[in-house]
Amino acid sequence: MNRGARIGALAALAAALVATPAIPTGIEAQEQGRFRVLVPDFMPEAGADRRFGERVAERVARLIDEYDTHQPVPKREYEQALRANDLRKENIDCISARQLASLMNANLVVCGSYGPSGDQLNVQATVWSVGSQESFEVSPAMVPARNGEDPAAQSFNADFGRFVQQERMAFLCRTYYESQAWENAMNNCSQALELSPNAVGPRMIRGLVHRQEDRLDQALADFEAVLERDEFNQSALENAAYVAGQMGENEKSLAYYREFLELDPDNHQVRMRIAFEMATDLSDPSGSAALLKEGLARAPDNVDLLERFGATSFQAGSVAAVGAGEELSAGARAAFAEALEAFEQVFEIKGEETDASMLANSIRAYVSLGQPAEGVAFGERVIRTKGEDAGIRQALASAYQRSGNLSAAVAQIDEAKRINPDLPNLAAMQGQWLIQDGRFDEGFPYLQEAVERGEQTAEAMAQIVWGHAYNTSIRGDVNLPRGIEIIEKAKTLPVQDPVMRSQLDFWHGFAIFRQAANAANEQSLPVAQRTLPMFQRSLELFRAGQAYAQAPAGAPIRNNYQQYLTNAQEFIEIQELIIRRGR
Repeated sequence: MNRGARIGALAALAAALVATPAIPTGIEAQEQGRFRVLVPDFMPEAGADRRFGERVAERVARLIDEYDTHQPVPKREYEQALRANDLRKENIDCISARQLASLMNANLVVCGSYGPSGDQLNVQATVWSVGSQESFEVSPAMVPARNGEDPAAQSFNADFGRFVQQERMAFLCRTYYESQAWENAMNNCSQALELSPNAVGPRMIRGLVHRQEDRLDQALADFEAVLERDEFNQSALENAAYVAGQMGENEKSLAYYREFLELDPDNHQVRMRIAFEMATDLSDPSGSAALLKEGLARAPDNVDLLERFGATSFQAGSVAAVGAGEELSAGARAAFAEALEAFEQVFEIKGEETDASMLANSIRAYVSLGQPAEGVAFGERVIRTKGEDAGIRQALASAYQRSGNLSAAVAQIDEAKRINPDLPNLAAMQGQWLIQDGRFDEGFPYLQEAVERGEQTAEAMAQIVWGHAYNTSIRGDVNLPRGIEIIEKAKTLPVQDPVMRSQLDFWHGFAIFRQAANAANEQSLPVAQRTLPMFQRSLELFRAGQAYAQAPAGAPIRNNYQQYLTNAQEFIEIQELIIRRGR
């Protein structure tokens, strides 16, 4: 399923919210009986005769009663409800009518009004769904001021028939959506909206179908149209937030998410789902952590929030620490500290049931904060009960290494490999630690193992070895024989990349050349005899290094490459001359 089709947690919630129709229709009508419609008197405006509104309401109610699917609330029941609530019918406006209808178990309310327009009356009406923002606008009608009741009712009835048809389309829209028949759902939703452009339910479902089929811009347009009609529609807010995020409109996405949580701030499950989307799809772990922190302010002992907050804060710290070197930024330190505090609270609550990855990250947080000794102490405490978790062993190894106990660090990685041989970069980690500690001969076999285990490429490991040889031995002619020895070790790795092989050859030749050139300062027959094969070998290796010298990454070498060849050739000629003269 593609990204747009992935409903996931957010769309599952949205589907649940729209699954129950605001206005039961069609087949449901046959199962549930006829829908009850409250028809209060149409309200007069600008001094119009009140009796006209009473008579229109009576005629509209009679016409509704002719439908198989709908029936008016009986007049006697309506009047009883007015008395029970100490209301007078002449004071009933649309808002109070909708409130009263909910008490009477009515499904719909007809809100009508009329006012003079010359010698005629302009009659308007809206059909409202009880308990929702769904409405259907009836076309206005101009009728005679005298005896215009029947034309007004007939005009209303013509549109009410269209409303019943719209309900049917809305029901099919929803039914096909629930059956995942996307094309049929789309057709019926669109037909329902043609009949009633302001209908919320069909537009919401159409937006979900657009989202399901990865038409994100159209989905967002539908969700935002729903919010124009119903700004507190939680399903529309949540879906608009998600889709906006998928489209890269992060600021809009976060704004919708915030609006959603303002409506339901104690919905911690939704808060965590939103935080997950922010951290993953929006790549904003800091914002995600802030959102979760707001939830913890309301529920400080919620262990689920604590776990998610700790994990997200750790992620935020890790992102902020990338490229920071040894000195963490204040933001990274604060994030790691908050993560550690949350992890410790979870550990206090759950004890041995605490997730192993969280315990491993606790050790890593100590290390990141420059407190490896505390990380060691915590890790040694944890492995008493979680000793068979490779991730914890690996994290503890890092704490040992940072605290200066390299032997213990290597031993912990050995344990991690025993528990989970597939955990990445274990052997490479051991090799690099040992090499950085000046123990190349101990570390190199681990680099070989990393290649054999498929943890790292031979090229990557060869680059590490070359870097060590250059920095510790070749640069400045510090220890050329050792540099040559280390480069020769690198060349035993199964390097396939021709440029990398060429790089090793070039620097191998360079080290031999420098060693021979230093010795050749003493021009004597024994020196010439000893250095001639060295210069010959360096020339051979320089030539093998041509691909590296000409590669873009080797630009400084490329500029002097021909000079290296010339120098080697000249030294060869000089040593040959000395040898000939010596004879």
